[in-house]
Amino acid sequence: MSPSSPDGSPVAGPPSLATSRRPPPGDQAPRAAVPYAGGGGTPTRRAVWLDPVLRAVPGVARSFWYDMRRHLRFGGVFVRGATPNAAAARLTKAAHSIEKGLSLPEPRPGFGPPAVARLRTHLADYVARFGRDRTAAIAARTLCAYEDFNRRQDLAASDLPEFLAALGFPEGRMGDEGGVRELRREEVLRHARIDFDAFARHRFSIRHFAPEPVAPALVERAVETALFTPSVCNRQGWRVHLFHGREQVSRALSFQNGNRGFGHEVDTLLLVSADLESFSVNGERNQGWIDGGLFCMSLVFALHSLGLGTCMLNCSMSGEGERALRGALGVPDSEAVVMMIAVGHLSGEFRVTHSARKAVEDVLVVH
Repeated sequence: MSPSSPDGSPVAGPPSLATSRRPPPGDQAPRAAVPYAGGGGTPTRRAVWLDPVLRAVPGVARSFWYDMRRHLRFGGVFVRGATPNAAAARLTKAAHSIEKGLSLPEPRPGFGPPAVARLRTHLADYVARFGRDRTAAIAARTLCAYEDFNRRQDLAASDLPEFLAALGFPEGRMGDEGGVRELRREEVLRHARIDFDAFARHRFSIRHFAPEPVAPALVERAVETALFTPSVCNRQGWRVHLFHGREQVSRALSFQNGNRGFGHEVDTLLLVSADLESFSVNGERNQGWIDGGLFCMSLVFALHSLGLGTCMLNCSMSGEGERALRGALGVPDSEAVVMMIAVGHLSGEFRVTHSARKAVEDVLVVH
């Protein structure tokens, strides 16, 4: 029986295989009508593509508003350095601008007065509010390295030593973190001489783990190695949440739909997030996912180097889904979820996907 519209007029049904075939040359058979998902008759071609777009708009708008509100709230758009994390990120960014200048092939004596003034201001503010912690000591050491460089260039001494002493950082009591270090090429190459091609080619997404639990100390070692991942202005905005044991892992994996068929075997799960308070300008609104993605790859390689198997699990979800995840798993509101990583010991034998990789010429663009 043919479908009909509310007024009783017939509506064309889906074309059959016979009617949908291309007609012979010269045969002007009419094209079968495209059924309209919304009902009520055969739509125009424009309505066919416009209808799914209109259905998607509310969800896109909600996601856009969710991301914008979180960027405005945590990204320091209105008040920068308001929280301890945001202030530490601001101070680290200011110190790193001096470190970069000192690391150039030929730094200009007395370079960057505005940058130095900014670092002094942020350091004094940070110490007054949060005390002389490691972040403050690194910034102070950077200013000390800047002063030492200028002295070697026979520039007149500044008031930086007195300024640092007044903040509680007398010369010689700032540790050795911050500033620059001297390296020789052979030192770098000696540690870089590994068969990285074979190492990377034998990193697989593992979906069948041995029952042996993963010692937390192994995860700590991997995280410590991954901390050397580069990040924007050295702010290191990543966080790692460790879930251990089947009950915790099962609750976390209930928010991720790519673990079916093997999630019940996962005993150790990492959730990597990005602290939005580490990024302070509109141009950095996506930086958390960029830095977080770099960190995740370093972390997976570090776990691989320790003989552990991993499977990266995407956490691309709606704002509602992320809110529910954060609430259930205790992830702070200021953190954006980057991904989950299942971790486990390798079984004696297991299968992995034999997925094809793109050709180099499909990826490398030579200009």
